[in-house]
Amino acid sequence: ANLERVGACDSWLVICGQDGQTDLSKTQQTVLEFLQLLLEHRSGQPLAYAGGRILSYLSLEEYRAERVRYVQALEEELSQLKQRDLDGDLPSWTPTFLRVHGCQYWKGFNGRYKLCDGPHHGRNFYIRDFPDSFGRRACIYFWDERDGDEHHGWWLGFEQNNGRVFAAYNKETASSIPPNANWSVRNWNGWMQEPTLRITPY
Repeated sequence: ANLERVGACDSWLVICGQDGQTDLSKTQQTVLEFLQLLLEHRSGQPLAYAGGRILSYLSLEEYRAERVRYVQALEEELSQLKQRDLDGDLPSWTPTFLRVHGCQYWKGFNGRYKLCDGPHHGRNFYIRDFPDSFGRRACIYFWDERDGDEHHGWWLGFEQNNGRVFAAYNKETASSIPPNANWSVRNWNGWMQEPTLRITPY
């Protein structure tokens, strides 16, 4: 049998053989009964703080099935969070990493971005994990109203040595994190919509 603690709780799982608790030898049962009494004495009560048994017995198959259900539940929760982001809802947490994808204007913008220390103009600031083939690393940052409405909003881009800026712009000013969609890019004729560009938590 193996013991596994349930998170930070005072509950323990006893993982047994195929037939569960009946597979335990008399010596194992005696040791576990003593452990149960010891844990009860330490906590001052026969039940765990969460209300369940201090020692719960599972067969190995039951344990594996519970682990699969646990992972599936986590994956479902993550999928729902990502779907809310795709639908334009703001997450209630600050993403450590962002993924830029679908940018056709400048494909070097696509990739993973990491959160940097300290804000820029009061909002989160992200930089691309790796530079492009020319050593340039794009950033995602917010610009406040100090330079007028045409600069106020979220930016994705970089500046070349000659001062020319390659950038995507989003005029959303209320969002605390980079918006998911509705980005525009500048070409020779001015600003145009980049309909496939998306920024999502990684």
